[in-house]
Amino acid sequence: MLSSAKKLYQYNRGSHPLIMWLMNAVVFSVGFALLIGIGHISSLIENKWLRLLVHFCGYFVIDKVLISIRYIRFWHKLSIIYCLYEGVDPTSFYQRIKKGKGVLPLYQAKELFQLYFVIYQYSLGNFNEALQQLKVMDSNVLQYDVLKIMYYHYYGLVSFELKDYDGIAQCQQQVEKLILYKKNFALREKIAEELRALKTLSVTEKETYFDRVKGDHRFDELRYTYYRFLHALSSDQRKKAYDCCALLEKENEALFMIQRAKEFLSKR
Repeated sequence: MLSSAKKLYQYNRGSHPLIMWLMNAVVFSVGFALLIGIGHISSLIENKWLRLLVHFCGYFVIDKVLISIRYIRFWHKLSIIYCLYEGVDPTSFYQRIKKGKGVLPLYQAKELFQLYFVIYQYSLGNFNEALQQLKVMDSNVLQYDVLKIMYYHYYGLVSFELKDYDGIAQCQQQVEKLILYKKNFALREKIAEELRALKTLSVTEKETYFDRVKGDHRFDELRYTYYRFLHALSSDQRKKAYDCCALLEKENEALFMIQRAKEFLSKR
């Protein structure tokens, strides 16, 4: 999980220029080979109108092939959602941000990559760095519903770790105000309910939202277990706290929540 995020982080920062160079070389080679092939085929056709049709069809094929290669490049970055973002299937998300004409607007993906870096820093426990990245971003320029939900969701999660409960409340309100397409209503309600539960997590009640629901994905479930642990500590349920930490300790990840669980168990 975290290793995938790290690879993406390094990849997008240009830590692997050889990969980028090789991909550009592949795109150029494929396009050049197709161009030569079309030229050779058209040279065998005597009718100028038929030759023009071959040219048109050939260039159309080249365009689609090169666009497909761009999709492959971009898919490497989008695949991180499967590892780190809960409740969103990567294929459906990919379809949501793909333009109708088939040309993927890479310049509009800048905010998506910035959100990946926020998730990466959050996962490591670098909350101040994640907060700075969120402050640099402008939520008003986010064009897609899921990106807006992600932005306020992780702003709320970071605010919780920094004990900024007013920040959590503001994020919850912003999520509830979002005017979304019908298919995103369930996701919005889920995130709003989670942020609402985080605001009152320290209140001494026997059961919380995180006890009643299960995470959609592994990272989701790890967070929920971590929140159950925090609630158990605040309500003096020592056995429950140890049980949650024991579950987290089994995971072989460098996530901050797992490290905290190990520290807690070591003091037992």
